[in-house]
Amino acid sequence: MDSTASIPAPPPIAIVKRGRPLLSDRAKLRAAQIKAARTKVLITPSQIAERLGIPLPRYRHLEKQCSDAAWAQYGEAIARILRTTTAALEDLQIPTELDDSTNTCDPQTAEEIAARLATHAANRRHELKLSIAQVARDVGVTRLTLAKWEAKFPLRTSTQRLERWAHALQVPAGWLTDTDAPSPSPSLPEPVKLRTDSHQTVSDEILDIAAWLAESNQRRRQADWSTLRPAAARNAEIFALRYGREGEARTLDCIGQRFNITRERTRQICATMLARTRGQQFATPVLASLIVDLQAHLPAPIAELESRFRDRLGPSQSLRGVYEFATEILATRTFEIRQNVTGHQLLRDEPIACRVGDDQSEIGRVLYDASCRMIRVSGAAQVQFVFGVCAQEGLTLPYPDYMKLVMTLPGFEWLEERTGWYWLGGFGPADNRALFVARKILAVSPRRVDVAEIVSALARGRRRHNVQKPDAFELEVDAPRDAILGVLRRSPGIEVLQHDDLKSSTRFHIEDELSATEIMFYKTLHERGGLASWSELKSALCDRGGIQPVTFHMTLHTSPILQAVDFGLYKLIGYSLCSDKAIESLSSWRERLGATRAMGAAYEVLGSHAEASEPISVVVRLGSSIYRGGYFDSPAALKPYLKMDQSYSVAGFPNPIRVWTSTQRHNKQLVRLQGMPQVFKSMGLRPGTQVTITLNPADRRFEVAPFTPE
Repeated sequence: MDSTASIPAPPPIAIVKRGRPLLSDRAKLRAAQIKAARTKVLITPSQIAERLGIPLPRYRHLEKQCSDAAWAQYGEAIARILRTTTAALEDLQIPTELDDSTNTCDPQTAEEIAARLATHAANRRHELKLSIAQVARDVGVTRLTLAKWEAKFPLRTSTQRLERWAHALQVPAGWLTDTDAPSPSPSLPEPVKLRTDSHQTVSDEILDIAAWLAESNQRRRQADWSTLRPAAARNAEIFALRYGREGEARTLDCIGQRFNITRERTRQICATMLARTRGQQFATPVLASLIVDLQAHLPAPIAELESRFRDRLGPSQSLRGVYEFATEILATRTFEIRQNVTGHQLLRDEPIACRVGDDQSEIGRVLYDASCRMIRVSGAAQVQFVFGVCAQEGLTLPYPDYMKLVMTLPGFEWLEERTGWYWLGGFGPADNRALFVARKILAVSPRRVDVAEIVSALARGRRRHNVQKPDAFELEVDAPRDAILGVLRRSPGIEVLQHDDLKSSTRFHIEDELSATEIMFYKTLHERGGLASWSELKSALCDRGGIQPVTFHMTLHTSPILQAVDFGLYKLIGYSLCSDKAIESLSSWRERLGATRAMGAAYEVLGSHAEASEPISVVVRLGSSIYRGGYFDSPAALKPYLKMDQSYSVAGFPNPIRVWTSTQRHNKQLVRLQGMPQVFKSMGLRPGTQVTITLNPADRRFEVAPFTPE
């Protein structure tokens, strides 16, 4: 503060005694001016003596007689302390008329200064959030006395009390008498030191700090649980329970019931102890070292971190309680706790500990979506494969950080850690193909199913027609047998027996698990003992059941409930071949297969019956490829009756058709009827229509008509 920007100099003082002027020498007049200026700014002699660095009697002598030598030595310092100038203090003019009414200070001015100083002190106490009782106890006066001082500043009090008052308000000694002095920032006290026990845990540190806060008498506070009285020990335990000393943080109701007190009383105890932490520091070496070591493992699930650092946390101390304690009591925020790493609001998994400000929700969503895509197709996800998919999508993340982030995904659980297969449990996609296939098979099978049958059915079910390029990349990875077994072992409703046999612990209903086409396949095969030939299934489902041929073939080759036993022979998965109906179906298939082979042997000689006089009829279903490609391959039954490179007429069609042999495919020679698709179009026949083609070999003539079932 500028020593010259100050209170104006006091008026000249006349030294009077019994109405007559005293000696007017310079030393006494100068001393009177110093005393008048000190009285005006309300500074005690001891304060000025302390700031001048001289004994108090020496200064008192200066207020009685200030010689030229003393003025030369102390004049500038005294003027600076009294916030005036040396010229004002040396104005030694004596008024011509003086009387007994002359005072050293205007009463009205003194009242105003006392009021301003009182408000100054009261505002400082409110700023520190201290009660009158706390400050009065430190000063050594009653609350009533301090309240009077904050209404009117005491102009006459001991220097020791003013010093104690300043110390209680955390200000310098002269601050109380200086209305222009700014409020200093409150100095923090020394940190409370805890016990130095080598085996101490974070839970013990929380309990010791609670013990320090539980003591109402500030002078008796100790960070030692063993020194507490019973009532204070109860309060400390209540406070520690709120910060997870015995697991997750307890609610006020739960704590109140334990100690037989109300919820409101529990809240009051915690609030009172929390208020005592204001402006206080605590030395927590175990907690500080734990937080440093935590940083190397973040992000990570809370449960995993608690298991890793259990010996330093304490037997039951929760990490969430440590986080809340560090945030609310120690005012430190070194890590954050989030609900999940993906940012999805609907996902609710165990909390994740992350670094402060390390928001990886966008990366977490990419990893979560890529994992779900692979689980949908393969039944489980593989870390290296998902990392490659994310890299293709532009995700730039070091592999070690990627591994940490993957293990924080909601529901993450290793299925086979050695090979990197995992799944997301109930937080994964609802359409997990492994579970989808297993539930279908267990709904159909009357016996236990080996996991190898699930894996085989899963591979069959992933066959697709017209696979798009993005899907083809996902279809290149098959989950291994142990990973699929791990998924099924953790799924509700499925029981694992003898390590790799599966059965349903709850009944899966066919109507709920199978599609409408699969139900028709199931009923048809079940009536035949679970076994039927291709021709039987086609006749029952396509000719009489109304299923489209495309749907029939897709279901036959991709449905997990169907197994190909032999060429043209299919059975329901889990059904035995030893039942009477199955044996009967098998015999019928063998007879039909023998006849077909005999007929095929005759068909191998093209044109061997080209001169036959009896007409030959076949029924075919027109496929869409006939119209797209513009060619029609002769049915096998007509090949022996056709001559190659010959023209044949068609009844009702003006143009002839030509029979010729195409290039070989799969070691079979194809005979094509060139011009037959134009015949079908002219007759208005659409794809899927069944037609009867009749051939008169001797006349080289075809007749085409829509098929009419008898």
